[in-house]
Amino acid sequence: MIFPFISFHLAHQMLDEREMRALEGVCAHRHNADSCIDDYIGRHQLDTGYQVRGAMEEGENLFGITDPAFLCHTSAYFSALRAAEIFWRKAEAPFGFDTLQDLHGELFGDIDPFAGMLRTYPEGIYCAPGLIESQGEEILFRLQTDGYLGGKEAMLPGYLGDLLALHPFARGNRMAVHLLFEQMGRFRHWQVDWSVLDLQTMASCEDEAVMGRGHGLSAYLLPAICPKTQSGSTR
Repeated sequence: MIFPFISFHLAHQMLDEREMRALEGVCAHRHNADSCIDDYIGRHQLDTGYQVRGAMEEGENLFGITDPAFLCHTSAYFSALRAAEIFWRKAEAPFGFDTLQDLHGELFGDIDPFAGMLRTYPEGIYCAPGLIESQGEEILFRLQTDGYLGGKEAMLPGYLGDLLALHPFARGNRMAVHLLFEQMGRFRHWQVDWSVLDLQTMASCEDEAVMGRGHGLSAYLLPAICPKTQSGSTR
């Protein structure tokens, strides 16, 4: 079985049979992500000696992959494997802005040379790069003050919109921010039922929340939040 959080984020990727077995094995704690990633690299003969030449915003990757669809698939598969491993570790406070950076680095560090590094260039409506760290630390301080939403789960959509509005990384913001809240929920014994959510609908609601229109995200997300069914569960 694949964890619902991972299935949600793989909604637009079709894994082949070998990839599916590998991911199920990591979710079941039978395999480790390193061996699965090494197998994928060997099977697709990826260039492990590629020298990164571009800038953060140019979509550079550690293997020099130029096919956008293949790059997206590889990144999604690798990050799914890493997320599965993270779920087998105990979620522990404190959760600071550096925690978000660490999670992003772990999720995408196998393919993204800038994983865990904050965006350094302007990006449309999102937070100015020079303010990302200070704003992020302020948001995470408020989350700590609010007990990581234990008993205050109704505040999740607002905090989610605030963090996504930072757009702290060049790529992979949505999954990293979702994972941060997933870890908080595991720690404070609440959870999002990702199995009842749709990635495209969620993304649309989140984009509206970033624009200051958060009612849709609240209406969509709050019914999916519930107490954990089993204390200490990794799912």
